[in-house]
Amino acid sequence: MLALLLTLLLLVAPAHATTRDLDLPLRDPQAAATLTAVFGDQWTGGVERTRYDDKWYDEIALAKVPEGYLPLISGEGGQDVPQDLIGDVIFRRFEQLPQQSGWVKHVENLGGGYDPVLGADYQDTAFLLDSVFMYVAFIWRIHRVEDDLGRTVLWFEKLSPEAVTPQVWDRYQRRVAAIHAQTGRRWVANAIVEPAVLYGAFVVEPGQVHASRVTFAAHLVFGPDDSWLAAYATRLPFVLRLAIGEVFNAAVRICLDELAVSP
Repeated sequence: MLALLLTLLLLVAPAHATTRDLDLPLRDPQAAATLTAVFGDQWTGGVERTRYDDKWYDEIALAKVPEGYLPLISGEGGQDVPQDLIGDVIFRRFEQLPQQSGWVKHVENLGGGYDPVLGADYQDTAFLLDSVFMYVAFIWRIHRVEDDLGRTVLWFEKLSPEAVTPQVWDRYQRRVAAIHAQTGRRWVANAIVEPAVLYGAFVVEPGQVHASRVTFAAHLVFGPDDSWLAAYATRLPFVLRLAIGEVFNAAVRICLDELAVSP
């Protein structure tokens, strides 16, 4: 069940000052308030933290929310990776995730552009995750800005039909259907389920030991009609910790591969 959270279980740092004062204009004001409180270390619902000194990340934390936990992770990757490269990998190069983790079947950028209202670039990306017993599919819209404090801030939400034109939505749905149709499943009973709620954010900022620190938080919720198994797995602390660690490491490996081919 680790793959249920694969691309979305992400990062929050241990109360770094620069993670405060975030402006996250999500469509859901409550989601924005939750993320702002978590990133600013002002979450009052309780947080379980685990520290590490032998991994590419140095902290995993689980913020207690009504649906279970909001998983958090933070780290500097164990080496110097430029901030702009990390931001670009998160924004447009997660298509490389299937090469870095067996829990990701397919990632594909569907379209992108510039949102003049938010003043931010955006990218629409389809994900298909492999949880052994089922597949998890969704499209997220991720935005990216460089803020006044020198941070790269990216936030994402599950894409809704209202966010695009009917023509674009139809094109996206036809492409997603084609991806699912050509995916080799282990057996016909493997269902493809979609989360009811998905949102989160990344902050990439200067590190204390290495060039950059990545901080990320994500919330994934399955409704009662989606999958009881998926809903149960996303409430298990050991699953969340294992999954976000796998995601963090996969993202670091993408960055290292990009550095290796850079001139």
